Amino acid sequence: MQYFAIGELSDRIKYEENPSLVHEEARYVWGLHKSGFLRSVHHRLDVRGVVLLLEADSLDYVEKMLAGLPLAREGYLSITDIMPVAPYTSYERIFRAEDED
Repeated sequence: MQYFAIGELSDRIKYEENPSLVHEEARYVWGLHKSGFLRSVHHRLDVRGVVLLLEADSLDYVEKMLAGLPLAREGYLSITDIMPVAPYTSYERIFRAEDED
């Protein structure tokens, strides 16, 4: 199953002041990506944060892996929402309505 996770980054984190933590975060995220758990990561444009597309068998596993993010562990990253998602399949309703005419 796939999940979207929405994260907000605290203004308290300054990359230049925390280079080792930032590098630890990058290594952790790269490991999540290599494992197939993290499918994509995007910067948010509305606030300082990220949107993650994740693949996992359970919400519990997603929560466990995201809690392990170094920035989250240190209180600089808040995961504000985790949503299970599936492919959009409602096109079929549109096609059926046209075919029935």
